[in-house]
Amino acid sequence: MARKQKEPAKRMSGTDVALIASAVLVAALAGLGWTLNVRYQRMDVTLQEDKKHFEEMKQRKQKMQEFKLRDVKGIIQARDEKPEDLTAFIGRTATKVGLEQKHIGQITYEGERKSPPWREYAITVNLSGQKDAPVPHTTLVDFLSTIEKERPYLKSKNLTLVFTGSDYQRVQATISYFRKD
Repeated sequence: MARKQKEPAKRMSGTDVALIASAVLVAALAGLGWTLNVRYQRMDVTLQEDKKHFEEMKQRKQKMQEFKLRDVKGIIQARDEKPEDLTAFIGRTATKVGLEQKHIGQITYEGERKSPPWREYAITVNLSGQKDAPVPHTTLVDFLSTIEKERPYLKSKNLTLVFTGSDYQRVQATISYFRKD
C-alpha cells in the first residue's frame, strides 16, 4: 500500500490576506465606533442634566439679585404698613395655617422702640391651649415660618413656650421688624 502523501498546505494569496486584514480592520473600526457612540450618548445625557442645573442656578441667581436690589445697604426694607395691618396679617396667617380660634389670644402692637440708628416695631402674639387641646408643635412652626416667608422683613424675636407633653400650653412670640433711620 502506498502511503498517502500529505498535500502541502495551501498558501494564502495576497488577496486573501488583504480581505482578512480588511475584515479585522472593519470589525475594529465598528467596535471603536460603537464605543464612541455609547460615550457620546452618556456625555449628551450629562450635558442635558448640566444645562437644567445651570438654568436652575441662573434663576436662583436672578432671584438673589432681585432680592439685593430690594435690599438697601444690607437692610431689608419693610413695607410701609401700619401696625394694625400687620396684626391683621398675623391673625389671618394664624387661621390660614390651622390654628384654631380658641388658641389665638391677643395680638398686640407693642409700639416703636428706638435704638439709634434703628427703630424696632414689635408685635406680640399670645397663643393658649387647654388641657384637652394644646397648641400643636407643627402648627406653631408652620405659623412662624409662614409669617417670615410671606413678609421676609418680619422676624420672630422672643419666644416663650410652656410645654404640655410634646405640644404647648401657652406660647408668647414677639414678631419684629427693624428700620434704619
